[in-house]
Amino acid sequence: MAEELTVEVATPDDVPGIARVMRGVADEGRWIGTPAGTDVAALEERFAATVADPGTHVLVLRGGGDVVGLASLTREHVRGAHGVGMSIAADWRRRGGGGLLLDGLLDHAATDPDVHKVELQVWPHNGGAIALYVSRGFVVEGILRDHWRRPDGALWSSMIMGWWPPRG
Repeated sequence: MAEELTVEVATPDDVPGIARVMRGVADEGRWIGTPAGTDVAALEERFAATVADPGTHVLVLRGGGDVVGLASLTREHVRGAHGVGMSIAADWRRRGGGGLLLDGLLDHAATDPDVHKVELQVWPHNGGAIALYVSRGFVVEGILRDHWRRPDGALWSSMIMGWWPPRG
């Protein structure tokens, strides 16, 4: 029987699990911009501040009682625009958790009058994530060509996608 996945608002107690997931995904060197080998204590410090920030909405994905994924909706530099960040541990992907996390963020954005747009960047090679975002109504807005310098010096492009909350 498959283990049930649940989504909850992150608390300070979730920070070590969040840092562990982020470190694992970073170490894959393929899905997020955080470099492989990033110090877990530094990630814990970063996410303790993120979880405590009243302007950031952080969700955790739980599987088997543990934090196995996370997603955040963070104020960007433009008033009303909010950015998405999301990571799921390798063993827990392709089980519907990304959709649960993204739906939770978008439900929150749709009810927050201060959010007029949700945006994200995704590597063009991440077809699974792109398909998920498109399935939830995100549209491609453009490409940042050779924008991100990787630790090995390689330049990666990123796709910019946007979603607009339905307003009555």
